[in-house]
Amino acid sequence: YTVAVNYQQNLHAAQEVMNLITQAGGKAFVLQADISDENQVVAMFTAIDQHDEPLAALVNNAGILFTQCTVENLTAERINRVLSTNVTGYFLCCREAVKRMALKNGGSGGAIVNVSSVASRLGSPGEY
Repeated sequence: YTVAVNYQQNLHAAQEVMNLITQAGGKAFVLQADISDENQVVAMFTAIDQHDEPLAALVNNAGILFTQCTVENLTAERINRVLSTNVTGYFLCCREAVKRMALKNGGSGGAIVNVSSVASRLGSPGEY
């Protein structure tokens, strides 16, 4: 498989991941997109479509968290930014992947893995 490595800001880190994949004998390329932006997600998947292999899997592992703060210091902007990336962005990527992988859409099936954090089990004192 060819791996599309998405990044929002850190091109260097994305290139390091790509290099690790190619050093292990795989194929990879990097794509910049902010997954909280629907237009950028669509453009990213359109770019993926240009490669020879059909989409076979999606690993959602993007997520943001800002410096710790308590609930009384939260702003709507901060809440919306986290939710638009960590929730909406995941769903947008899933939607675009399913459009390409679903048998009913002419795809050959595939897999979606949504990576989360342990915060839901362990909590994080001082964080919200």
